[in-house]
Amino acid sequence: MLLVQPSPELQSYIRITFNENPETRQRDLDSIKTWLRQQPHLPDAWDEQRIMTFLRGCNFSLERCKRKLDMYFTMKTAVPEFFRNRDVARPELRQILKQAHLVCMPGLTPDGKRVSIAGASPDFHLTNVADLFKLLTMMADVRLDAEKFGVAGDVYILDAAATSLTRQFLKMSPVLLKKFFVCVQEAYPVKIKEVHVVNAGPVVEMVMAVVRPLLKEKLRSRIHLHSRLESLHQFVPKELLPEEYGGSAGRLEEVKENWTRTLEEYGGWFKEQEGVGADETRRPGRPTSYDTLFGVEVLQVNCSIKSPPSSRITFRMGDRIAELFRDRTVLVTGGSGFLGKVLVEKLLRCCGVHRVYLLVRSKKGKSAQERLDDIFSNVSMRRFKI
Repeated sequence: MLLVQPSPELQSYIRITFNENPETRQRDLDSIKTWLRQQPHLPDAWDEQRIMTFLRGCNFSLERCKRKLDMYFTMKTAVPEFFRNRDVARPELRQILKQAHLVCMPGLTPDGKRVSIAGASPDFHLTNVADLFKLLTMMADVRLDAEKFGVAGDVYILDAAATSLTRQFLKMSPVLLKKFFVCVQEAYPVKIKEVHVVNAGPVVEMVMAVVRPLLKEKLRSRIHLHSRLESLHQFVPKELLPEEYGGSAGRLEEVKENWTRTLEEYGGWFKEQEGVGADETRRPGRPTSYDTLFGVEVLQVNCSIKSPPSSRITFRMGDRIAELFRDRTVLVTGGSGFLGKVLVEKLLRCCGVHRVYLLVRSKKGKSAQERLDDIFSNVSMRRFKI
């Protein structure tokens, strides 16, 4: 079985968690279906089971469900690299399924949470990062249909043992990462209760520095790093984990094969959904601005120092640090804050870096470029000419 459904007792607990009332559930479903028909930019009809999953994920708040559904269909149009050509028979997707470990475990925790695992073999190599995110959204779409009674939340286990995957992650486009995290946090009705990074090493800290600014504060506080599996077992029962993670829920390869077969079985549905998404030309009011939606740009800083080289300040304590960064390309997140400006100034003035990229998002009516200009208008930055 792909996903074990909750017992009657657990269903009762999950209904309380979701604020689900069996007496008004159908009325709420009909209300959302009517609302969809009234939206000129959204599809007139959609699967009742998937709508019900959205309602549960939004605690049966009709307004939250409407916003979430609108964002879901908006993302399907805005990010075609995730939502087009979703055919697991394609060689590039087959290769990822073969080398990566992307599974949602069949069992449930005692309090009704579902456990998912993402990892990869040591020789894993991504040709197109978007294909990895595409497979993850495909699995999420399967769960919209397969979770017949809902779950009380999700627990994600990210395995950092494959250093090749971790290092490739650092090379991913921040804009692509932002698109994926908008999908996860805004477009799907998931309740992320815990995120566990296992086999965490020094490179993971670098990855987290890139990822944290893209996450909501609530989610940041739910991330746990584990250097050993024993500490993971304090959070996740062994009976829900595969043998490779010290559990008793069977071999990981068997779970992978089950998911691969399921994705193949949903092939017809994926094909039908290719053209289903928000039509911004028909949206009442202003169409969605994708630049505002994703709200992040990576801006390259090209600058020179106005004062002569002899006036540059060095600090002996930082000689080793300066040498570490010399002739390197550096990505800086949080560069618009006070400490971020100090860091950028030191990198440019003292470290002889080859190139600096700043991760900047539009905010309070200002574009990313305007906020970059503000950074370099600061008195500490006036020695630089961009």
